[in-house]
Amino acid sequence: MTSFLQTLAIGLLAPLGAVLLWLLQRRDRSDERREKHKAIRRDKAEEVFEELSNIVALSGERISEALARMKQTPAPPVKRATTARLNALLSIYFPGCLPGLLKFEQQVQETVLKAAGEIGTSTAEEYPRLQMGVASQIQKLTIDYSNELRKELRKEVRDLW
Repeated sequence: MTSFLQTLAIGLLAPLGAVLLWLLQRRDRSDERREKHKAIRRDKAEEVFEELSNIVALSGERISEALARMKQTPAPPVKRATTARLNALLSIYFPGCLPGLLKFEQQVQETVLKAAGEIGTSTAEEYPRLQMGVASQIQKLTIDYSNELRKELRKEVRDLW
């Protein structure tokens, strides 16, 4: 009788142990995936910070270019800043930060359109001054947005470490 009960107990406990082992392995895999996802988001957050720094630096170079034009001195052409990479990173990894980028892009576009209207009615002598004004406004918008996004992103990535 004892042998029968032992066999029955082993027969019932073995599948239970297998299920428990399977559940533990599944949890471990889930934890691994979560950690990998956190690592990817940390890397992408670093890319966003780099991209912000590049955009701010390029807006500063536009100021230098506009200043050189005002002084009528030759200046090397400045690469145009673009938010395409930033848009992609935020859309995929930090969608909560995307509305701020869209607002920033709209503000820059409005500034450029307003300046285009002023340039159309300005004289050739006023043109460099208007360029400087637009470059300054865009740089201010860029710096303000950069600071705002950095704060938002810090909140988003706080739990990733």
